[in-house]
Amino acid sequence: MKHSRLARWILIIIAAPIILWSGYWATAAYAFEQGVHLALREAHKSGVSAQFQEISVQGYPAEFEMDVSGISVGVENTLTWETQKAVLHTASFKPNEISLDLSETHQINGSFGATTIVTKQAKLSVLFRPSWLIPLGKIALQAEDIAIDHADGFKANLGSIFAIVTSYADPNEAYNLAAELENISLGNLWPHLPPAYQSVQAFRLNSDVLFDAAWDRTAMSRGLPALQKIVLNEIRFDFGDANISATGQLTHDPSFGPTGQINLSVQGWQSLFELAKSLGYVAPNLEDMFFTLLTDLTAQTGSSDTITLPLTLQNGRVSYGALTFGTLPKGR
Repeated sequence: MKHSRLARWILIIIAAPIILWSGYWATAAYAFEQGVHLALREAHKSGVSAQFQEISVQGYPAEFEMDVSGISVGVENTLTWETQKAVLHTASFKPNEISLDLSETHQINGSFGATTIVTKQAKLSVLFRPSWLIPLGKIALQAEDIAIDHADGFKANLGSIFAIVTSYADPNEAYNLAAELENISLGNLWPHLPPAYQSVQAFRLNSDVLFDAAWDRTAMSRGLPALQKIVLNEIRFDFGDANISATGQLTHDPSFGPTGQINLSVQGWQSLFELAKSLGYVAPNLEDMFFTLLTDLTAQTGSSDTITLPLTLQNGRVSYGALTFGTLPKGR
C-alpha cells in the first residue's frame, strides 16, 4: 500500500510540471494567434489594411512556430506588401525574442509601380524590452541573394543586406539605424555606363532617428509614430573609383518632406568628371571652366582629391547656394 502511494506521488510529481508546461504552451499559443487578430483590428483603425488566409501554431514543447500564409499589408494611398508565407519562431521561455523567416517572393505595389523581390534567405529578428508597454528594443534584417524586378524593366541584385534598428533608453522615441549592403548590381539601371560604374561594392549607413512617440504596443491604437528628425552620422559608398560619403541633419516637414542640410563629400571626384565628359554631359568648350570650379571647391577640404558640397533641402528643393539640383517628392 505504501509503495503504491509512493508511486502515485512520484507520478504526480513527474506529471505536474508537464501538465503545467503544456497548459502554459497551449495558452501562449492561443494568445499568439489571438494577438495577430487583435493587431489586424488595431491596424485597421490606423489606416493600415492587413489580412492573411491561414494561421497555425506548432512547435510544442520548446518553441512556438507560427505559419502565416496569404499575407497582404497595405498603407492607405501609399503602398501594399504581399507574400505567400511567413514563419514566426520564438522560444517558449523567451517570448519577447522573435524571428521571422521571410525567404519568399514579395510583391510591393505603390505610386512608384509594382516591384517583385525574391530572396533565398531572409530573416527578421525582433527583441522587445520586458515592460508592460512591450517597447521595441531591437529589430534586425539579414538577407542574401536578393533580386529586385520592377514592372518598368529596372532590375537589381544585391549580395547581402544587414540592417539593425536599436532603441535608446533615453529618449524612448529615439532609435539608431545602421545598415550594410554589399555587391549591389545596377547594370540594368545605367546600361550605358562602363562596367566599373554598374555596381556598388559596399553601401553603409548609420543614423539616429527620432519619432514623436515610442514604438510599443500602443502604436496601433493611437496611430503609428510620426518621423520627426534624422541625424545622418554617416552614409558611405563607392562608385567606380570615387568614394562618396555624407553627413547631415534633417527634420520632417509634412508639406515638403525632408528639410535641413547634408554635407556631401566626393573623394576621387576627377574620375566622375572624366566619366561625365566621356558621356557628353560636359560640353568641350566648358571643360576648363567646370574643372577650375571643381578644383576651387577642393580648397574647402584642404585635399585636391576631395570635394565637399553643403546641400540644402528646403521647400522640396535640393540646392547648393543659388544653384538648384532638383526637387523632392512632397511629404504627406
